[in-house]
Amino acid sequence: MKTLKASLLVLLPLTIVVVVALLLSALYATKGQKFQTIITLALALPLLVILVGWWRRRISWDERSLKYSGLLSTKEVPWDEIKEVRLFRAGLRKVLYIGSRDKVIIVPLIFSHQEDLAQAFQEHLSLEELPHPSSMKLSFSETLLLWTGALLLVIILATKLRG
Repeated sequence: MKTLKASLLVLLPLTIVVVVALLLSALYATKGQKFQTIITLALALPLLVILVGWWRRRISWDERSLKYSGLLSTKEVPWDEIKEVRLFRAGLRKVLYIGSRDKVIIVPLIFSHQEDLAQAFQEHLSLEELPHPSSMKLSFSETLLLWTGALLLVIILATKLRG
């Protein structure tokens, strides 16, 4: 059974964003600014829950089925039940849509080695339209945007700590 885990290239900047947001909320709390602390925590805690869910996401497959597991649920679809596989954009990110008779799996492409998954589709499915392995890679602009956002938050934290 092959398994894909979430890519560090995607999750590391998101982790930096959440940690910096929590540190900023702690910094505001020490200065007695309760309103900013409440706002920052209200933004940071949902991000932390989402981030934990992303760290737990897995896609695995064997000769019989494809399995997508997250923090709260697991979906398994036998290869012969998959009727459609499409790749499309949802905002800034790419999403993989896998449809079967009674289940739909929507997978955000935050995984490393998606070429292996695309190759598994080509080996196990005889569908006309399958995503090409190179189209499943994270684009340079998406990666740059994530890392730039993380860097800006670290700079904001550093200026707050200095002044």
